[in-house]
Amino acid sequence: MLLGITFMIAGIIQVLAHNVWGSLPQVVISITSWGILIKGVMFVVIPRTVDKAGDWWVNNHALSLAGVLMLAVGGYLSWVAYFA
Repeated sequence: MLLGITFMIAGIIQVLAHNVWGSLPQVVISITSWGILIKGVMFVVIPRTVDKAGDWWVNNHALSLAGVLMLAVGGYLSWVAYFA
């Protein structure tokens, strides 16, 4: 419950501060912000379903795929921030 509330607060702050849908980096950050907010709401409203989904990700070894995806997104945003 505490983790869900923390995600909700972080998501609300981020959505209020950066809800811009212009260029690709802005869209990526906005989608991430909304994802954090939705994740927080899901942790608070349907915690058992979120727990079961997490178990599925771990059991099907999809967690490493999500990690690689997040590394790619983080690398892209870092590259854009540094060189643009």
